[in-house]
Parts: sequence; structure tokens; C-alpha cells
Amino acid sequence: MTTPAEGAAETPALSPAEQASVEVGQRGFTEPVGVNELPAEGPQRPEYVPEKFWKDGKADYEALARSYAELEAKQSAPAETPKAPEGSPPVSPEGKIEKPKEPEAAAPAPLATAMDKARTEWSEGAVSDETVAELEAAGIPKEVFNVYLKGLEAITNQTMGEIHSFTDGQDNYNAMSRWAAEKLSQEELDAYNTALDNPQLRENAVRGLYARYSTARPSEGTLITPAGTPSQAGDVYTDRAQLIADQKDPRYSTDATYRQGVMDKLQRSQRGGFQVVQRPMFEREVFTR
Repeated sequence: MTTPAEGAAETPALSPAEQASVEVGQRGFTEPVGVNELPAEGPQRPEYVPEKFWKDGKADYEALARSYAELEAKQSAPAETPKAPEGSPPVSPEGKIEKPKEPEAAAPAPLATAMDKARTEWSEGAVSDETVAELEAAGIPKEVFNVYLKGLEAITNQTMGEIHSFTDGQDNYNAMSRWAAEKLSQEELDAYNTALDNPQLRENAVRGLYARYSTARPSEGTLITPAGTPSQAGDVYTDRAQLIADQKDPRYSTDATYRQGVMDKLQRSQRGGFQVVQRPMFEREVFTR
């Protein structure tokens, strides 16, 4: 007797990380609470968050991101070369001595190859129809893969939001990135990108680079006070040297409160009439009132 499931193509089992991404894509990071539901005592684990990623009453999305990194590393690793069978005769029937042949490395599984290709295309913009067809041929339906991509996108957006918070917004991060691409060596960029992939090093890497960027920007201009412009109430800068001295203070790179104080003082100075203007290289600095 043939059961309904016989002969049907089985969908390959997804790893815990892939299953978590599918669940996130299906439900999103938040879901509305029912009108008739009574408030629970303490935060409750949503159904879309796997239990292994629920810790201390909240979702551990960093652990989920690390799980994806481990999955990608595992799928991109070369297949292990099988060992030669023991007891292979070193001598041929004709008496000739031959070296044992090295066994050929196993070809990567079609699913792993298609998933790796899909992730690469997704990171560059969009997954091609050809790759989607390869996934379907490997046993992953298009609908399931689309949900998986939504999960990846949600996690990526959360990670980027966290990174942007270290620079007080996306615009600042983009400006810092343009500056770093022009000013930093390839070795420095490689080290930064490596740290960015590590959740434990990410914040220090971004904040450290942002401090360098913030310190370097004033060197591009000179603070000038227009004649007859009164300064507003509060402590302000009267020349560029004062600003640079504050930004060279070690606390500027380590103390967020001190750094914010410098930025506030600069804003007060600009409201009082000070401006950062471009000047030719090697021009003598002249401060006027």
C-alpha cells in the first residue's frame, strides 16, 4: 500500500540557524498582543524566537547572528577529503611498485552550493532566478527560501541599526565610511571589517574609528568669527586650536559624556557665529573678530 507521502520530494531539513531565520521571516521581530490576553508576569518568550536564543527574559539576537556566521563558515568550508582505504597493495600484479592514488575530494552538496551562492547574491543586491531554480532543484521550495531571506533581512537591519547607533545615526556612519575608504590603509580596513563581523568587537571597532574620524575632520577647516557677531551665552570656542586641543584629549575617545560636551560646545560656537570654512593647504591661520 502506498502512502500519500511516498514518491514526494522531501524538503531537506534546515539547520537550527536556518529554521530560526524562517521563523523570524514569517512573524517579524514583534507581533501584536491579543485584546483579551491578560498581561503575563515578566516578559514571555514569543513563539517565533527559538528557546535557545531566549535568555534573561529577552531575545539574544547577537547569538542568532553568530549562529548564522557559524552556518556560513561551515557551508563554505571545503569538504573533507576521504582517507585512502587501509591495506591497499603497493605492488601491482605485474610486480611494479606504484604509489597509492589519492582519493578524490567529495563534491560539495548541491544544497550547500546553492545556499552559498544565494547568500552571496543577496548580499550584493538580489538573488537571481537561476539560483532560486537551483535551490528548488536541491529541494528548497521558493516560498520557504523567501521566508528565509526575510529572516536574514530582519537580522541584518537590526545589526545595522546597532552599528549606526554607535555613530549617532546612519548619515554619520556613511560619512565616516567614505572618509575611512580614502584615508585608511588596506590593512586597517581589513582589520576593521574583521572586527565588524565579531559581535564582541563590533562596538569598540566602530566607536574607535568614529573617534578617529571626528578628530580628523577639524583639520580640513578653520574656525572664523565674523566681525561684530556677539557670542551666545555659554562656553564657546574662540579659535580652532581650542577645539583641536579638546578633541586630542584622551577622554574624547573613551568618555562618551566628554565627547558629547565637545560637540555641544562646538554647536554653541557655530550658533554664535563661528564657522568651519575650507582654506588652501599651507595657508597661514588667521582668526578674526
